[in-house]
This record gives sequence, C-alpha cells and structure tokens, in this order.
Amino acid sequence: MSDLGHKPRESWNGSSRLPLGARAGWRGAIAGAHGEGVSADRNDILYLFYPETEAARAAGLEHFDRISTRLAEGGPAISEAAAQGMLTAVGALLAVPFDQVVAELEAIKQPVLYANGLNDVMIPAHNSYAAVQHLDNATLVLYTGAGHAFLFQYAKAFTKQVADFLAD
Repeated sequence: MSDLGHKPRESWNGSSRLPLGARAGWRGAIAGAHGEGVSADRNDILYLFYPETEAARAAGLEHFDRISTRLAEGGPAISEAAAQGMLTAVGALLAVPFDQVVAELEAIKQPVLYANGLNDVMIPAHNSYAAVQHLDNATLVLYTGAGHAFLFQYAKAFTKQVADFLAD
C-alpha cells in the first residue's frame, strides 16, 4: 500500500463532524476532485469509499470524472438535514442489540446475495462474513482491492453477479 498523503479520519465519529454531503455538497466535492490543491472533502470520500491504494484511488477519481458532469448540470444535492437523517438512521441501526440482529437474519429464508469490498472501512468484510453465517441461503461476494464503492470499481462484475443470482 502506498502512502498517498491521506491518513484515516480518526476524529470522524459521525456526530461531531458531518460527512461530506452535509458540509459542502457531493456535487462540489466530486466536481472539484481534480482542481487545484487537495480538498479535504475529496479525501473524505476517497477514504470512505476506496482503499488507500493507487489503483483504487485512480478508480475513485475515474468515477468522479464520470459523474461530475451530471452533478455540475444540476444533479441532486444532499442537504444537511438529509445527511443528519442518515446519521441518525445509522446510529439507530448500530444501537440494535447483536442478538436481535442475529434473530432477524435467521428469520430470512429467501436467497441472499451479500456483497462487499474486502477493504471497506464503513462495513468491514468481517461483518459481512459474520452476517452470512446467520443466513440459511446466502452467497457472499467480496471484491479485492475495493472498499464501500466496490460496485463502481467492479460495475461489470457486480452486474453479472447480480444477474446470475437473480437468474437462479
């Protein structure tokens, strides 16, 4: 892993500091991802969604390039209220006792496709593995060299995986 000049956001805890989207808007951070200087907002997004490798960061910047035009043309903005609502919902989910989570997972009887990036900092791959242990009929797919944005890094492979899963 190379040092890209970005360190993990140890101070970010979801309550004292709002994520990107709530502060400056996704549109501005992504559209400015290749501008002068280093944007802390861009680094926040890259850290949360792409592992700290040259290949993953390049994939992240490529993804920003693809969507920046749409965002600059008036794509949807994320308000501070929406971001706070998301943080509240995540906090509520994290407060659910583990035994209740296990019971709810064990109640699912349909086939489940559970996918994740192997280097996801928001939902570690170990959590995905632990979750599928409580599902009767689950397929776990972990994408190497990918984080939370695995579906953008591996769009074709993920699309095929979903199509194959739905075809069964």
